[in-house]
Parts: sequence; C-alpha cells; structure tokens
Amino acid sequence: MNTVLKANIMQNTMQIEKAEKHELEQFLLKDIIWSSEVIFTLEDNDENIARWFIARDGNILRTAMMICPTYRPVPIFLAGNVLGAPKLFEKVAFNKNIFIECPLDFTGIVKERYFFPTLRVMVRMVLKRDVPLSLPNEKPRRLNQDDLKKAFELYERVIGNTKGFDAMQFIRGTYYGVELDGNLISIAGTQTISPKYETATIGNVLTDANYRGKGFAMACVYLLTRELKKTFKCITINVNRGNKTGIHIYRRCGFVKKLEYFEGQGTRKEV
Repeated sequence: MNTVLKANIMQNTMQIEKAEKHELEQFLLKDIIWSSEVIFTLEDNDENIARWFIARDGNILRTAMMICPTYRPVPIFLAGNVLGAPKLFEKVAFNKNIFIECPLDFTGIVKERYFFPTLRVMVRMVLKRDVPLSLPNEKPRRLNQDDLKKAFELYERVIGNTKGFDAMQFIRGTYYGVELDGNLISIAGTQTISPKYETATIGNVLTDANYRGKGFAMACVYLLTRELKKTFKCITINVNRGNKTGIHIYRRCGFVKKLEYFEGQGTRKEV
C-alpha cells in the first residue's frame, strides 16, 4: 500500500477518547525521558491540572495529548505517533493561545494550525555519568522556605519578572543557591518531580549578570543532581539547542544529549 494512502487511512480511522490512567501510564513509560517532565500529572489525577486524551487506531494507542486548561497560555504536550495529532487537534485542542512541546516530526501539523513568532529547538539531556567537579569558594547550599523571597528577588532582578518561577515548585522541590552579602546570586532547582515514577526535571537555572563566568550555576546544578540521585532514577534538563555554554555546563555535570524537540508559544490561525 502507498505510504501516503496508508497514513491518510490511519488518520481517518483514528478514534479520540479520554485516556484511561493505566493504559496511558504504560504508553508514557515506553519513553520515560520524553515524558519525564509531565508524567507527574498522573499522580495527582486532577483534571484542573492536566487532562489527557489519546488517539487510538483500533486497539492500538497511537498518540497522547496533555492539556492544562487552567493555565494561560494553555500548555499542550504531545507524545507518540504523529498520525494521531490531526484528529486530536480537531476534536480536543480548540485553545487560541498555547505553549506546546512536541517531537520534531509533529512540527508541520502544529504549524498548520498555529502561528509561532518563535519556535525553539530544544535539547533534552539526561544525567548519565558521575563526574568530579571543583566547586567555587562560595559553595552552593540547599535552599529552604526561608529563602523564597530571595529567590523571587533573583528572578525579578535577572529576568525582569517571575512568570516562570512558581512558589509551590520551590516549596515542594529541591533548590540549591549561592548567597553573597545576603542576596542570592545563583540558583538551580527542580521544575517537576515524580516520586512514583522516579523522575525529576531540573530548571530555573540562572545567575546574576554581575557574577557570571565564575562557575556558580554549574556548582548549583552539580550539587542538585547529587541530591536528586538519592531519590530519582531519571533526571533530565532542557536547554536551547543554540545555547552552547549551557550544553557545555550540563555535560560537565554528567548530562548527555538524548533528544531534540520543539517548544513555543503560538496563536491559533483563523479558519
């Protein structure tokens, strides 16, 4: 059978339904590195946080889509076979403004439906190696709830806002930081964690511009990974493909490249 014809037949016969937890769990665990950032949503099972839908071809689960309906822009995550994506967008994803993460081969389908001012190619790295690392004199320490205000001040100082930093992430997760003269100057912490599935994603890594190039961020990430390894088996970090410095730092901390994907904020095109 012609490949294009076969693909069209599969798309036309796809059935869309809400995901049953056990089946979805098995599907996501097949590629735990790709699903590591979102699989924690299966623990909460709260539809206000995340709703999962699947595209099924007969009895075979082909594609999964996660939507977080209460956030703006609406986060969407895609996994599996690209052939199920058109039906999922047709039946499920009606949101005007989205923030999407998807495998590279989904990009064409996504761009047909949404306009993206910027669509970034990201690298997901996974902790694989134990490496020795010399720490700076101002060594990072593990942060606690008393450091929350200082963390907010650092993100505000460096980024100009705190949109990407959530207080509950800080309180529930694990963060390391470097403090100098009463101010945090560098920080790294967990974006998502899943004790059940033993995954942790590191994010929110930054350093005050006045203190860059001294190894503070690298030291924070390094000590953070040493702490996380006691509990989690799959530890990942995401970095823009063009960020050579970031990739170099994470390699020195023991991370290796595993996959590339697209992410970006988009607006639905008018039909």
